[in-house]
Amino acid sequence: MSEKMKKVLVLHHVSSMGGGTKSLIDIAIMLKNNYRVVLCVPSGSDKIRNIADANNIETYETKTPIPSLNLYSGMPGYFTRYFWATLFRFRKNKELVSELMNLKPDAVIFNTSVTALIAKDLPSRVKKICIVRETFIKSPFNWIIKRNFEKRFDGVAYLAKHELNYINLKKPLQIVIPDCLEPNSIFSYDKYSVRKQHGIPEDCFCSLFMGGLIQIKGLDVLLKAAEKLGDNYKFIVAGEINDAAFENKYILSHFYHIRYIRFLIAVKKHLKKMEECGKVIQIGYVTDISPYMSICDAVVFPSTAAHQPRPCIEAGNYERSCIISDYDATREYFINGYNALTFKPKDPNDLADKIKYLASNPSKNTELAFNNKIMSQKKHNFAVAQKALCSFFEKILDN
Repeated sequence: MSEKMKKVLVLHHVSSMGGGTKSLIDIAIMLKNNYRVVLCVPSGSDKIRNIADANNIETYETKTPIPSLNLYSGMPGYFTRYFWATLFRFRKNKELVSELMNLKPDAVIFNTSVTALIAKDLPSRVKKICIVRETFIKSPFNWIIKRNFEKRFDGVAYLAKHELNYINLKKPLQIVIPDCLEPNSIFSYDKYSVRKQHGIPEDCFCSLFMGGLIQIKGLDVLLKAAEKLGDNYKFIVAGEINDAAFENKYILSHFYHIRYIRFLIAVKKHLKKMEECGKVIQIGYVTDISPYMSICDAVVFPSTAAHQPRPCIEAGNYERSCIISDYDATREYFINGYNALTFKPKDPNDLADKIKYLASNPSKNTELAFNNKIMSQKKHNFAVAQKALCSFFEKILDN
């Protein structure tokens, strides 16, 4: 690699493998031919490091915990241990910045807006870019976020126009770069042979859920909907679900977060019941989602707050339809009746009705799947996004 390449750090604050982490890898892949990219991640990010190594991308695990101001749609809440614990990490912000500056970067990318306040201690010579992955909510702290972007950032990128319009910045260079899927990660499998491996009947309607036990993803809503459907409906649940989270000791330790307790109790109750009757199949965290995209009839994304749905974008790449909670923020890419079916958020009855409708109308499901493929090709094209991101960086780094 040429020593003349400018060094870009991409800062990511969690080690878990969610949609934001997948996008982290995508960004690194997009930029690595033009810049020396280093992923800066928390200590213990083994899975991220392994994926990065496979793609010839450098990683650096920070010794100092990475702070965050968790203000976004679906946030854990102001009165939770997580909110304040991650916020108090800003006390050691200068230590973290010192660590990062020892790597001698020309630019730092913040892979989420929740870590953007770290920029206050970065030297002015270092270019600062933020990828806004969250859906903004009304908050008394929004002025802090906006002032930070205006005062300290050279560029801000958004996944959707909804966020660009909401924050309404004037100074930084801005762009909308939708989420996308790296094409080399897409593989095709025979639907029925893979179904046979997992004991899923050929004639059943199979839905895929990705999100594990992350509350905003809405696993509790999905499981309640599954209960209302017959045995000819199957649900594949992907993502990390730690059984320890269902133990009374863990649940009681979150006494200050009533919504989260209700969520855990609901999942614990309905997941066991749905697994025992064979409706739900847990697959845990998987690095390759292709086999499960191939065997499903639709992807279900029952988020309980406005949230840009990467699984539904992935569904388009595999020519699969999606069923999604109806929010203003997601209508830009997912149009009810065109490439998706929407349902009333947090309403398992409406979700069950929409799943039943697709199962009863295979031609409509095929139409939605085809249109979702077109939408992903047009709005979530990896090559187009890569070109836009590199051009965006050139304008900032060459300024």
